[in-house]
Amino acid sequence: MDKSKNYILFGFLALLVSLIAAALAYISYQQSLDVESNTLNDVEWNVHLINLAISHKSDGVIVNIAPTITGGTVINDYSITFTKIDDYIEYTFDVVNTGTFNAKLVDIKIDNPSCSSLGDCNVLYELYDDHTKLERADDSILDARTGKKTYKIRLTNKNQELVEIRNLKVALIYIQDGKYVVKSN
Repeated sequence: MDKSKNYILFGFLALLVSLIAAALAYISYQQSLDVESNTLNDVEWNVHLINLAISHKSDGVIVNIAPTITGGTVINDYSITFTKIDDYIEYTFDVVNTGTFNAKLVDIKIDNPSCSSLGDCNVLYELYDDHTKLERADDSILDARTGKKTYKIRLTNKNQELVEIRNLKVALIYIQDGKYVVKSN
């Protein structure tokens, strides 16, 4: 009979230990869910353009419609008249990141504009980061919360005659870089 009492006691102790382990695992699981839900409330994606302005232009340039920033990330629908060859205009703008993720520049999109010229719409578009001309996205990183970068767009007329350029559109495409920065209160 002593052997059967030992088996019953051992079985009871094993059941008690497994119940305590299950209870601790459940408590730990609940706490991890609470921590994750609090963290998710602090996640924010906020990369946008600000401070769009003309920085330089030649005397023969007429701004018919000033550019605007739409959706926070696109410079859109402006109209310029160039009166002679090599007329130019430069716009500067800042890209800022006030979100909680670093952002990486992955693409630059410049749409083809409409042109009043009878020939080709021969306008040279150049995008500069500081003093470096960007031929393509450079994978540059805007730090979360504090990232800011200034860009310049230069449009130069290569047409021989007077030409109006309309429906210009420029977009810089950023994606999340994966590095999360905790929101400070």
